[in-house]
Amino acid sequence: MRRLVTALAPVFARVFAPVLAPLLVVCTVAVGCHREPPLAQVCDGCNLVVVSVDTLRADRVGAYGHDQATTPNIDRFAEGAVVFEDAIAQSSWTRPSHLSMFTGLYPSEHGVVALADKHALHDDIPTLAGELAARGYATAGFTGGGNVSERFGFDRGFETYSSVGRTMTRNLDGARRWMAENRTRKFFLFFHGYDAHHPYASDEEDRAAVGAPEVSPRRVLTACRRATNERGAAKALAFYDAAVRRADRAVGGLLDGIDALGLSDK
Repeated sequence: MRRLVTALAPVFARVFAPVLAPLLVVCTVAVGCHREPPLAQVCDGCNLVVVSVDTLRADRVGAYGHDQATTPNIDRFAEGAVVFEDAIAQSSWTRPSHLSMFTGLYPSEHGVVALADKHALHDDIPTLAGELAARGYATAGFTGGGNVSERFGFDRGFETYSSVGRTMTRNLDGARRWMAENRTRKFFLFFHGYDAHHPYASDEEDRAAVGAPEVSPRRVLTACRRATNERGAAKALAFYDAAVRRADRAVGGLLDGIDALGLSDK
């Protein structure tokens, strides 16, 4: 079945499911339709999984032309997917971008455009999770918190919403357990993390794969602050690539979990 990959810079979101089912669901929420989407006619019992590698640049992804081994799992998935090459984020930062994804509204419409904690999504604005929950879907989010935490309204419509694990690596086990527990239900899973966010934390195998220097986290921060010339920028980008690769390994773990549960065709 065809599947859907959507790139949003700086947010990279991926929707795992047969392409028509998520498009029908998202279109219904985005344009405010008042009729039930005919999901049963397209893919009865299909699931929807949205993966957001927060602050992932499209130009550091192999499927979008990057020449380093940063995203082997995303690239492999993209080979059998629909890949959007011209996508534009609705904001330059996490909170309003993600709320636009989950409401189908521009930031000026959902109103969450300021850094202040008091700016949260209004209770009367429908969300994707809420619409799916009303249609019998199990709903869960395993996120990095911060700008996608509950205090901004991101948990609306989710039966389970965790924002205690900053990275996708830390959220992976929880997401896989939840999928196993809900494998007999239709489900919507939001999987998110800040692995690619500053300070670009990575493991030795990731740094080796992209040719990044083996240094301490403090040295990474120093390199980023001193990236004022071509040499410094190249070093900072190498650390960033290594962090992206660690995120990609978590995405691969999620895909492996979907395969192991026999849910790839759903």
